[in-house]
Amino acid sequence: IPAPQINILRPARVGKGQAQAQVLLLGDTHAGRLTSSYNPAVFKSRLENLFHNLTVIQKLQTRQHPLETLYIFGMGDTIQGENVGQQMDLDELALPLYDQVYNLWVPAMVSFLISLLQVYQKVHYVGVKGNHGKTGKPVSSRSTNWDIVAQKSLASTLAKYPDIDFEIEPVSFYKLVDILGWRFMLTHGDIIRMNYTLPYYGLDRKSARWAHEFGHIDAFCFGHFHSPARWEPWGVPLLVNGTFVTDDEYAIGTIGTSGKPRQVTFGVCRDRPITWYYELDLDRKGEA
Repeated sequence: IPAPQINILRPARVGKGQAQAQVLLLGDTHAGRLTSSYNPAVFKSRLENLFHNLTVIQKLQTRQHPLETLYIFGMGDTIQGENVGQQMDLDELALPLYDQVYNLWVPAMVSFLISLLQVYQKVHYVGVKGNHGKTGKPVSSRSTNWDIVAQKSLASTLAKYPDIDFEIEPVSFYKLVDILGWRFMLTHGDIIRMNYTLPYYGLDRKSARWAHEFGHIDAFCFGHFHSPARWEPWGVPLLVNGTFVTDDEYAIGTIGTSGKPRQVTFGVCRDRPITWYYELDLDRKGEA
């Protein structure tokens, strides 16, 4: 029997690659929400863990390519709101609305964003609104949303920091963002209908139609559903972010699961809209 020929494959030599940008999907923080395992203190703890996990990824990726710019996609539901009897029960409200915005979410986010300037040269915050910021009144303008107030307040507070800038969409349910020549669409996702307690069919159909309506989209980013996911049902990536909240009884009763405390981050380069992808665990503090 002749000896088989062995073809030794040599691993490629990897040097410093081309510069990339990093994207963080940040949403469904529900600051001011109260469950058996979630409250304002847990929100701040998980935001701190998010900072450590995010910057660990940045340090690891920087070993392979320059990574100096961070895009934060604010996906909505930043605060819990105050629609008792519609979106929550009274005992799920930890703080009044004013305190949710000005004594919890905005101060915590100010510290979070300024701290990020230690590792990123530029931070771009792009925000859309969610459904929990609605006033609950049947007659109101589309821009009447506490998510918009919170994000605009954050932008005003950080106006003297030139390395942090903001694009906040006050009216439309979506925002189109260009990063290194790639086109991203972000929307909270509350207008997507679920089928059999799952959003996948609705996300598939709506994203395909939006691509026809708005022109070519390279990736879609959603929040609202509290469970991170990534798939390409028709060839274009659909990314769904996680949440900060755990033990959400409404979610458990409606879809059978309360979601995971996760936030999604990924890389973008000039050759590909998504180069790498991570789901960051907010209950763990990353270490390089």
